Amino acid sequence: MNHFDIPGARTWLRFFGWVAVKLVVSLVQFCLLLAEKILEFMLWCVKLAHKPMDKIAFVVDHLPYAGVPIATMRQELQAQTIDVPASASTSEIQFFDFSQFRNEPDKFPHIRVIGKTGVGKTRFTEWLMDLLGGEQFVITPKKKPTDWQNQDIYGYPFNYQECEAKLKDVHSLMHRRYAEMEEGINHNQINFACDEWKLINKNVATAKEVMKDIIIVARDAKIRLIALAQGENVATWGLEGESDLEECFTTVRFGDFALDYCKGLRNQYRKDSDEFLYYSAVLNELVSQGFRCCMIDRLPAKVPDLSNWQPGSKAVAVAQINGNYSVVDQLQSQLQASSQKPPKTTQNQGFQPETAPESGAISDPKQAVKSALNAGRSVDWCAKNVPGLPGNYYSARALIEEWMQGAN
Repeated sequence: MNHFDIPGARTWLRFFGWVAVKLVVSLVQFCLLLAEKILEFMLWCVKLAHKPMDKIAFVVDHLPYAGVPIATMRQELQAQTIDVPASASTSEIQFFDFSQFRNEPDKFPHIRVIGKTGVGKTRFTEWLMDLLGGEQFVITPKKKPTDWQNQDIYGYPFNYQECEAKLKDVHSLMHRRYAEMEEGINHNQINFACDEWKLINKNVATAKEVMKDIIIVARDAKIRLIALAQGENVATWGLEGESDLEECFTTVRFGDFALDYCKGLRNQYRKDSDEFLYYSAVLNELVSQGFRCCMIDRLPAKVPDLSNWQPGSKAVAVAQINGNYSVVDQLQSQLQASSQKPPKTTQNQGFQPETAPESGAISDPKQAVKSALNAGRSVDWCAKNVPGLPGNYYSARALIEEWMQGAN
């Protein structure tokens, strides 16, 4: 006769003990997973909080404050927050010599020009390529009508097949030159600029690997890349995880990038050290240069006045850097002059300098806007920086656009 054995109490205890252990282990795993997700969410929130800061600053810059452009207030605050225990004269600061780019090419295998939109990266690169000489061309899918007028351009407009073909041509030429070097053949220097790399990398499947080879290998083949970027690291070009590629570049930083980098160098040293005092003096020098301030690796640089320079013409001599300043520089110096603090007005409609303008300075806002536009500045820049315009950003911009339509 079939029958079933009823488990004993000990068996039941072991069973329930096993179930309890499984439940505890599962609960611990769940808690750990939950903690991980919470941490990921918190990190995401932190990143999200940082991303819109530029947009917030953009909006704040456009708000009137008693007729004073926010850009002027920001420059004054920035100058006040720089802690310089002891000042050093400009003559003691070592400035970068741009002629080194041409005379010592082995020291500068590749160059990257970093700056926000509108800071003048393209015009500077055009002047730099004129200074470098040699064979030149540009790879870019889009550009302004006034950009790269004296260069052979590949990939414009939005011709990504041509971008890919030219990159592969450079890659093949690089390998061919190495083979010819074994036969004792000397080659001329090639300098090519690559602009709008994000678009190229997004639309050309082979761009990333080809560019990586060019960055690493092209030095001895006398092929130099000049990359224009809006960010510090190589992730800007879609080369995540390749931070060592930054060592292949000499970095030209403009504007806020130059200021932040100089502050980082200064903060590496003790406040009572000579290095801290030196970089404090460099920081003051950069602030005095305004939006055109520039650092090349660890050295400050004085960018020449390029407002009247034309691509293809004789490059501005490096020795003439301290010569006359352009219309844009005059506008900038007006904004930075401590003697031109704006008085409050009942109508909140801009400001006029308290002191008479110096010789050569600009007094007519309409002429100032025209000169600044001819010098390559944007309508937005003029609306925020030209003295005499309405303090409200949008009113100033509308006024400028009305003038432009009238001129046409």
